[in-house]
Amino acid sequence: MVGAAVGAALWAGRMLGWKPATRVAVAVLHLALLWGLAPILRPQQLLFVFIPLCWGVAALINEHDTSVRRLLGLAGLGALAANVHIFFPITAVPLGYFLLVNGRWRTWLTAGVVLVAGWLISPYGLVWHRVFALYFGHNILLKRPASIAELA
Repeated sequence: MVGAAVGAALWAGRMLGWKPATRVAVAVLHLALLWGLAPILRPQQLLFVFIPLCWGVAALINEHDTSVRRLLGLAGLGALAANVHIFFPITAVPLGYFLLVNGRWRTWLTAGVVLVAGWLISPYGLVWHRVFALYFGHNILLKRPASIAELA
């Protein structure tokens, strides 16, 4: 897992056009963040592989425009990320970044639709709204204590 995360960070840096020293520095920081946030093998560690790969694919789209292979790669990464952890929407950040940088709406709208399609082909695709409501909605622990003293 560690090797895949570092390899993904190095590849993304290469696709983004970074110098080798910058790639290595970012890969080391990526590794430190991985070990700091998820020191034991957990599903969210796969996001440390998929997010840099999304950045790399987005950089390829930015440089060479869309192709069926790049769009399928983006859809696959979206589906894999959606199967791993609830923070999978982070995979859309590179698309938003490149949209703001170059403003090619048609290219990035196509890429965004493909990424969302990837999210939707996950087993939870049609129930994401309920999953998000469960995790980010009403929480009884955040309400005021009961007025009955025994329950307070």
